[in-house]
Amino acid sequence: DSNKLCDKEGNVLPDVFLVPKGTTLKEFAFKIHTEIGEKFICGIDARTKKRLSADYVLKDRDVIEIAFRK
Repeated sequence: DSNKLCDKEGNVLPDVFLVPKGTTLKEFAFKIHTEIGEKFICGIDARTKKRLSADYVLKDRDVIEIAFRK
């Protein structure tokens, strides 16, 4: 639920990552943790619930959930 990712003013909480322009979703998964990158399934746009592929290029203000195998 994207509402759980924001405070009452709409500020994203608390795990924010700043990444260079052009970073793909898979690269981002590896930035979080090597095992998450290795077991990456897809990303999910927290606002629209749209499924995102590994080669999706992150944009400013994206709020992404990462799905990965356990």
